Amino acid sequence: MQLGMTLTGAGRYDEAVSSFRRAGDLSPMMFQATIHLGLVFNHLGRSEEAIGPLEVAVTTSGRHPWTLAALAVCYSSLGRRADAEAIHDELVARARREYLQSTVLAIVVASLGRMDETFDLLDRACDEHDGILVYSKRYPFFKQLQTDPRMERVYQRIAFPESASHGASITIP
Repeated sequence: MQLGMTLTGAGRYDEAVSSFRRAGDLSPMMFQATIHLGLVFNHLGRSEEAIGPLEVAVTTSGRHPWTLAALAVCYSSLGRRADAEAIHDELVARARREYLQSTVLAIVVASLGRMDETFDLLDRACDEHDGILVYSKRYPFFKQLQTDPRMERVYQRIAFPESASHGASITIP
């Protein structure tokens, strides 16, 4: 799975798909590989292909917030706004009674096109020192945010090295 994440960050999506599939084969109950596979499929415009496995991952993970976020992103990409909104509402309700990373909500809200709210949540994620933000430069969850000039503020807040915030390359042999 980690190799798949690294390949994704390097833009080597077909190889990442193979890695995520292999990880899923090795450990079928490890829903994280399915999340990442779904996000790569979504990034490649193959969102429909991601829906079935992500729905299974939502169930097997006990509705883990990250599986729900990945599913919401794919639903939004397919124009299934009501389904994505239902996931958003579920996550907001859960956040009232348990800890939920602000980044999870930010990604779902971004998929719904509510960018001001997204950046409010990302600011909160910075305040919380959410480690997921280290993936914000190169990972598909954050793809639509990377072109927004407000992301530069997030990069500064998490103290990304200057080269990382300006597209440093990743080399994998």
